[in-house]
Amino acid sequence: MSVRSGALVAAALALVGAGACGGGHGGGLSGSDAGVDAAAESKLPGGVDITITSVSMAETPDQATTAVHVEAAVANGGAVAIKGCSAEVPHKSEAGLVRLGIASADEAGRVFDEQWARLGALKVARDGVIVAAMVKGGRRELALGARVDPQFGPIVLIGDGGKYIEALGDIALLLPPFTPDDVLTAIRKLRIAPILDGVRGEPAIDLAPLCAMTMALGQVMVANAGRIASIDVNPVIVGTADGAVAVDALIERA
Repeated sequence: MSVRSGALVAAALALVGAGACGGGHGGGLSGSDAGVDAAAESKLPGGVDITITSVSMAETPDQATTAVHVEAAVANGGAVAIKGCSAEVPHKSEAGLVRLGIASADEAGRVFDEQWARLGALKVARDGVIVAAMVKGGRRELALGARVDPQFGPIVLIGDGGKYIEALGDIALLLPPFTPDDVLTAIRKLRIAPILDGVRGEPAIDLAPLCAMTMALGQVMVANAGRIASIDVNPVIVGTADGAVAVDALIERA
């Protein structure tokens, strides 16, 4: 069942409007110690079928410079993102805790020192510094989210993502249980739907991996009723070689 009523949209905007360690591109959830940075752990609970970009947590410059993601970036002409992480900081970007396009071990070490010092200057707990492989070749940043609403129970959000998610508010909502067709119907209601279909000769983006992620998110929220308050996955980059890849994921325990 796909829903866009005013009450549910308000509930969903509450989901994307809070924050914690994670959500460097524009999303997070609660800033309490109940938050778990799933991107840093490279996993989501309950077998959630969501591909998360390769990440590791560094606590020293040496760990940052020797991270496998840095080595792979240097070898393959790619890059990594380095993000200072503290559960006390709701939005990394606004706090100056996100650096993109790091392409050498030496630079990774310098940026680690910068982010560690930045966390100290902010006078917040230093949970570590995330080193994450940057996704290559994606076409669009989307977002997924889920929370347990006091009135409606589990709700799942799908929409345009990245750091402008709150400003643009291009979202649709689903109430579990729902089907892959329901997910596609929700996507077709987004203002960006024509872009996903391809414009100016571009091929349409394969949305099947995104639909599978959305289905899995709804299922895990139902299966973990009373244990998970919310999950925020933003951005999800679609149109990649892997279909769809989550860059940031954050879980809030109930």
